[in-house]
Amino acid sequence: MKKSIVRFGALAAAAALTLGFGGTPATAEDTDATPITSVPFSKTLYVGADVNYNPAWEFEFKVEPYADTTAPGDAHNYPATDEIYEGVAGGLAVPTTVTAAQAVAGTGNARQDLAIDANVFTEPGIYRYLVTEKTGTVKGMTYDSDQHIVDLYVQYNDNGNGDLHVTNVIVSEPGGTKETGGDAHADGSFSGIRFENTYASAGDTDKPGDNPDGSLHDVTVSNTVTGNQGDHTLDFTYTVDYTSSNGVTLKYKKGDDAWTDIASGGTVTLKHGESFVLGGLADGDTYTITETQLEGYRGKVNDGEWGDVGANVATGSLAMAGAHAPAAFTNNRAGSIPTGIFINYTPYWVLGGASLVLAVALLRKRNRLADQL
Repeated sequence: MKKSIVRFGALAAAAALTLGFGGTPATAEDTDATPITSVPFSKTLYVGADVNYNPAWEFEFKVEPYADTTAPGDAHNYPATDEIYEGVAGGLAVPTTVTAAQAVAGTGNARQDLAIDANVFTEPGIYRYLVTEKTGTVKGMTYDSDQHIVDLYVQYNDNGNGDLHVTNVIVSEPGGTKETGGDAHADGSFSGIRFENTYASAGDTDKPGDNPDGSLHDVTVSNTVTGNQGDHTLDFTYTVDYTSSNGVTLKYKKGDDAWTDIASGGTVTLKHGESFVLGGLADGDTYTITETQLEGYRGKVNDGEWGDVGANVATGSLAMAGAHAPAAFTNNRAGSIPTGIFINYTPYWVLGGASLVLAVALLRKRNRLADQL
């Protein structure tokens, strides 16, 4: 939960110094404080480098009267005489939807206002509302589950006609934990009512620390060439077919190259020892990775059976039960060394050697006989 105290109005800075961010007590007395007519909030969306997203995706929010009117305690400086009421319908209005194009990190944060309508209140007091983000339908999107309690301080204005207006706003967590901290983050986003979303793979280390973890998955495809005739310089071609439940184009990354779009039916080549990553697979996505094998090679995927040409195919779907297993292709080409030719000629070499020895012996015997004559 992000910690921040939200203060609005022309007297906010002075009030913060004197009341410790506690807010002006809501009493029936008239006040000349500047009326507050809206409560701003921000939305950020982190999109991983390994995925594409639809800029038209919408995020919706819910504002409702909050029935838990327990005073948060001394930390908020609520006077004991102040009564906290469940908010009146229409007193704090839900904003319009925010699109992913507005909220994506790196292009600015979407800023919206919750409109305050003081005309719905009939008496002074502290009126409480709960602001949440609705869980959307984009698969693999991590939606923000944080809850923000918004207390509106309603008082009479100073015109003497009994009109009511809002003079202060305090944001807190359910259970009364006071939100503390600065009014803005380094990126300029508002820190009081702030929602963060993540559309990225699990384990993404580049996401901002405030954003929730991603829940998409990647599949690593690798190629290993084995055998005494396996050529480590040859390119093997892999065809990637998939269906995206979110209707987006997936990305792939080969080695240290940048992430690149790949349409269903696209191809990637790998030599021995190379690999590529197919990124951003969501729950419900399916994929098929087919290797076009080269003549004379047999292949297998992971711990599967060895197959002949055309049989090396990896298929899968994601149930989001955990990180997906890699698709490890192995291609083997082996041949026998023709050593039998030497064995077949051995008897002839032996016979020839014996004949030569015999010829030398007969020649020497003849020479001795000739010497005796």
